[in-house]
Amino acid sequence: MLGSLSIATRLYAFVAVFVVGLAVLLTVTFTVLGANERALDEIGATGRQALLVARMNTNVQAMSAAQFRMAADSSADVVADSQAKIKAEADLFDERLASVRASAVGDLAAGLDALAKQFESYRRMLDAVAVAAKSNEHKDLLDATGRADKLAASLREAARVMFKQAEVAATGATAAGHQNVSQGKWVIGATALIFIVIAMTLAQIIAQYSIIRPLRLSIDAIGRLAQGDVGEKISGLERGDEIGDVARGLEIFREGLAERQRLVAEQAAGAAAREKRAAALERMIGEFEGCLGGMVSAVSCSATDLHGTASSLDGSASRGEQLAMSVAAAAEE
Repeated sequence: MLGSLSIATRLYAFVAVFVVGLAVLLTVTFTVLGANERALDEIGATGRQALLVARMNTNVQAMSAAQFRMAADSSADVVADSQAKIKAEADLFDERLASVRASAVGDLAAGLDALAKQFESYRRMLDAVAVAAKSNEHKDLLDATGRADKLAASLREAARVMFKQAEVAATGATAAGHQNVSQGKWVIGATALIFIVIAMTLAQIIAQYSIIRPLRLSIDAIGRLAQGDVGEKISGLERGDEIGDVARGLEIFREGLAERQRLVAEQAAGAAAREKRAAALERMIGEFEGCLGGMVSAVSCSATDLHGTASSLDGSASRGEQLAMSVAAAAEE
């Protein structure tokens, strides 16, 4: 199936897998960062809660100081100034209590209602102290001041307990935040490692089996063809990608080269046959010429012999003619 895909398609698929892996890595990273951000927010919230509870305790101490001032000096100016400071500190206490209530959870949130009730009782007792100071009733003033001191002490103890709870919550949030950061590092690192391994594996598979190995086979085939070896078919003809196109082109070239070698071999065989026939013909012509030369020599010898015979016959004829002439002369005599 993969062999029918083009190299470009495989590369696009690898890029798509890379993008998906990168998206997963970014998702994990943002998730871890979000968890760390929430942990930091919790650390900040618990830290602010502890600070606000500590400042609420400071508000109670300032209100107690204003109370003692009214008890020590019950003049109208001192009482009015003390009441103004008590109101200002009480308003800050209420504001800080509302801020703590907005983000508090667990034991800290459960103790806020009781703290608010204690604070309301303390404020009413401070109002009683102010009334007694204005009326110059020393007995009522001392009684109200004593009860206000007890309420203030109880309120400060409650604030101290809440501060301890807020501090424990802040410490726990800090530890959880460090744990989240450590786990987040491992999660991001493991995800990145898995992503890198998958990406490198896919890249190796695509490069090795889709590009490098087929190209090496094609290069080997080209080397064989360059040396004239056309006996082995080109591999990769069944592939549907660019490597398959190259293989099919090389196969066509191999077949053409094989056909050319066949024709050259046939031509060489024909030339050898012609040379053989020419040599045989030349040998026959040489033999014929040899035979013909012998015959000419024989005829020449015969002609010479005939010439000698003719000369002898001519001499005999001359001698016979002379003899006849002698006989004739003798007869005439």
